Amino acid sequence: MQLGSGDIKTAFLQGSQTELQDQLYGQPPPEVRRMLNMKDHEVLRIVKAVYGLLNAPKQWFVSLSQFLIEDGWLQHSLDQCLYKRVDVHGNIVGYIGIHVDDLLCAGIGEEYESSIQRLREKFRFGTWDLAMDKSLVYCGCEIKQHENFSISLKQERFALSIDEIVISNERKTEGFAEVTPEERRGMRQALGALNWRATQSAPWLLATVSHLQGCVETATVEEVCAVNKLVRLQRKRFDQGLFFPVVTGAVTLITFTDASWATRKDLSSQGGQITLLVQENMLKGSKSPFCVVSWRSRRLRRVARSSTSAEAQMTGNALDTHEFCKLALCDLETNGKLDLRKTDELLSSFKSSLVCDARNIFDGIVKVETSGLQMEEKRTAIELLAVKERLKQANVDLKWVDGEQELADGLTKPWKHEPLIKALDRSEWRIIYDPAFQSARRKRALGIQNVDLVHWLHCLFALEH
Repeated sequence: MQLGSGDIKTAFLQGSQTELQDQLYGQPPPEVRRMLNMKDHEVLRIVKAVYGLLNAPKQWFVSLSQFLIEDGWLQHSLDQCLYKRVDVHGNIVGYIGIHVDDLLCAGIGEEYESSIQRLREKFRFGTWDLAMDKSLVYCGCEIKQHENFSISLKQERFALSIDEIVISNERKTEGFAEVTPEERRGMRQALGALNWRATQSAPWLLATVSHLQGCVETATVEEVCAVNKLVRLQRKRFDQGLFFPVVTGAVTLITFTDASWATRKDLSSQGGQITLLVQENMLKGSKSPFCVVSWRSRRLRRVARSSTSAEAQMTGNALDTHEFCKLALCDLETNGKLDLRKTDELLSSFKSSLVCDARNIFDGIVKVETSGLQMEEKRTAIELLAVKERLKQANVDLKWVDGEQELADGLTKPWKHEPLIKALDRSEWRIIYDPAFQSARRKRALGIQNVDLVHWLHCLFALEH
């Protein structure tokens, strides 16, 4: 499918006349009054939800969505801003994503082309470009599609625009001194910008950003310097983005989950997960290209009494995200509307995988059958029992990997960027069976190296049939 993007010009003025039922009037500015030859006592009656009205974005979305649905587009069950096009033969031929007045679309064939043409005739577009012809700018991201239909997404201009917090060399020596209100504002501004890049195109930044955001209220000069260090680091890697290769054949999802206990400044715990779209045969040990679907790194909301408690909490969170992504994928691949009353049936329609590096979590879910799961913390035991039940119902395999092969590890620990960056650069992975169940530390002690130094996972398969 070819990727394209369009910008609807003065979108709110192209919406439906939704304000006719109200007596809504406005005083035009002098230049508009002159342009329309209006007299001094005359006012404008507002018949559309123009920019400035509280309901304007909502009414514009309703107008655009109504046209798309009437034209034959099917709205996604989980994301109301995503639509798919199905031809008369039942084949999905196109997709459209909406962000206010910016559209991102992909498709192929006469049915798709004609529907896009009707869309462009209905609304006036300022621009309409194809990602194969030029780099598109969509929601602050630069998107380019290559000849083999793979896609690159970057934020080069935005990365270079992030400035350091102004601080003198003398001030830098006062490491443990409390920051000034101005320095605190600078931290919030810089971390806000860094967080935007981390959540849009740079997963490797997210854990460090999250940790530093947790320091703002009690920040010291040392942490201001750490923010500046991160700004310089991301600027050095301004061209580091995401690559989406073509993933052919039957596909599935794999989610890596990890947690770091009491690693934040306030001694709370950090959780991270990353979900990949891969070829189905990767579950059987084949090498597969992957596309990053979702990632997250944030403070765990509940206080964890141990590393096991933190890992269990994050495993449950990651499974929730995994199920959401899996159901969203079902909708994208189905040529009709999903019946959300049958979510478990849809989730169990194909096998997927959840991957962790915590041996006690793996043993507690897979190997132990007693109700207490042989754990001292019964709340954690209950949480794992709930996870175990959902794994079965959603047809998700739980797998174990050693710490060095855990992709989510870089989403729980600050300043541990390189392993995740290298993995994202290669956009290819493999899972193989490791009957010895050896930790990364044990392998280093024995001098054991990966069979494939580039991207093999040493993984214990679980819940296999």
